[in-house]
Amino acid sequence: MSETPEKEGSRWAAGQAIHRDMFGEARARHRLEGDAPEDARLTDLLFEHAYGAVWSNDTLSRRERSLITVALLAGLGRTDELDSHIGAALANGCTMAELHEAVVHAGLYCGFPATISGHKALKAHGQTRD
Repeated sequence: MSETPEKEGSRWAAGQAIHRDMFGEARARHRLEGDAPEDARLTDLLFEHAYGAVWSNDTLSRRERSLITVALLAGLGRTDELDSHIGAALANGCTMAELHEAVVHAGLYCGFPATISGHKALKAHGQTRD
């Protein structure tokens, strides 16, 4: 899938730019190179709505949104997405100490198994960055 002219200057393009800032050029390129039609549809939905409409809204900063996202993903046990959003949170200005505290806070409402899984993901991410 490639960016079409009608998408330039749109929420889709703004979403793509935010996604690239948060996750890096390689992941953004990988997202655009999906072969299946459902890959293109998912990318369009992510860029247009998740990143172009929600993450682009300045009511909350990207840093604040990242803290919320990491806490939610940990609380829901979505460890498959948690690691990439930890990296995005760091790119958005969060510290590891803040992310640990967000996960602990989520655990108060989601249970300690979620806190422990989130803590493990943060530790693993920290070890890969050293």
